[in-house]
Amino acid sequence: MTAEGEHADQLWAALADPTRQRLVDLILAADGATATALARDVPITRQGIAKHLAILERAGLVEA
Repeated sequence: MTAEGEHADQLWAALADPTRQRLVDLILAADGATATALARDVPITRQGIAKHLAILERAGLVEA
């Protein structure tokens, strides 16, 4: 598989989770957000948010 194909797989895998989709929506709506701010809008802990954000960051969808 090419590097481009691997990146596409990583991207789709990151977005396959409904919680991560919700986080991306919230980040886009707020033009950025902290893990603490995001935790107010989803029913998981700040640490859970941080783990989801790490996956999104590895896929190139968010940055710290």
